[in-house]
Amino acid sequence: MRFTSIFLIGAALLLAKTDITQYTSIGNVALTISNFGMLGNGFRVYDEYDENRDPVPSFEYPIGSGTEHLYRAGLWVGAITTEGDTLVTTGVCDATSASAGSEGFEFYPTSLDSDTVIEKSTLLTSPFYDPEAISEQDFDATYYDYTSPHIVPNHNPLHIKVHQRSFAWSYPFADDFVIISFTIYNQGEGVLSQLYLGIYAELVTGNRGFWGDQFARTPFYQHKRLFFIDSLRMVWERNDGFDTIATQVAGFKILGIEINGEKVSPDSFNINFHWWSWLDMVGSVNDINRYNLMSDTTRDPDVDDFYVAEHGYPDPIALLSIGPFEYLTSTDSITFVIAFVGGENIENLLENVGWAQKAYDSYYILPGPPPSPLLNVIPGNQM
Repeated sequence: MRFTSIFLIGAALLLAKTDITQYTSIGNVALTISNFGMLGNGFRVYDEYDENRDPVPSFEYPIGSGTEHLYRAGLWVGAITTEGDTLVTTGVCDATSASAGSEGFEFYPTSLDSDTVIEKSTLLTSPFYDPEAISEQDFDATYYDYTSPHIVPNHNPLHIKVHQRSFAWSYPFADDFVIISFTIYNQGEGVLSQLYLGIYAELVTGNRGFWGDQFARTPFYQHKRLFFIDSLRMVWERNDGFDTIATQVAGFKILGIEINGEKVSPDSFNINFHWWSWLDMVGSVNDINRYNLMSDTTRDPDVDDFYVAEHGYPDPIALLSIGPFEYLTSTDSITFVIAFVGGENIENLLENVGWAQKAYDSYYILPGPPPSPLLNVIPGNQM
């Protein structure tokens, strides 16, 4: 039987801003952000540091509803080294537990930079106000796939560094998505060529209240329907209707690519959609197979009602990848920008996806309300 994972690497503590995980609380999406390439938290049952022991949101939408949409997601990077080796670094894999620097979870924060998730805000009234912030709630983190003296089991590193930033807003037109930007740097001596970037994501929609003690156990995962919209570079998921509370839908989308800081159309690269069933990636799958999957231009079918009726239930996990990027030297950078988006239904989801794309295209300059004024209150007699 499949059970929810125990998230070993740390706990999300909302009031402490130096933890290795945080979750967004601005807007209508509560998405867990980590400093080792993983998004979501594998449905941790509770926050051990919260005296109320409330569930820690993985990708809760609408916020406070108890409806979750993501088991976990993570960054994948694949490339061919100067020596001709084909290597893939995975931030997340099919496994029941997750910890930074363990097999399949191959990014790790180190003392080379801050090893925490740093919060910043554009809000003048926020204790985390920073003039360099992009959104009302930024989370910044840096991590690596080489971690001496820590050695990741069964992992040959690409020697890359990733600067991850996430952005969230509370504006009515921008509160249904969180944008995540990954900037990849080559820290090795050689050149990485034919590079692919990807997002692994196990989207799954269900309400904690509806499922009760069965939430995140085997039957919960047997109600996914998974779709790819190639014109939008987007994967989305809904439950099959069994969970009558979780009527919302959610997905993720590639927003943009930047090479050395300059925007490049994602449509000038191959964008590939694949999925597999839970645990099919465990064991015999090696870097070459994973790279071949990232670079394979054959589109997998949607997991819709017709597919399930004909083939049975597959418990799908999605991989959306883009490439190839010709090379990445020690002086180059590639930025990969995505959004996780929720919607009341597919029509609303597409509307929110459009706003996420507009936010990226406008360099995150959004029409917001004026800031709250700073007030001084002076008591007086009968005034």
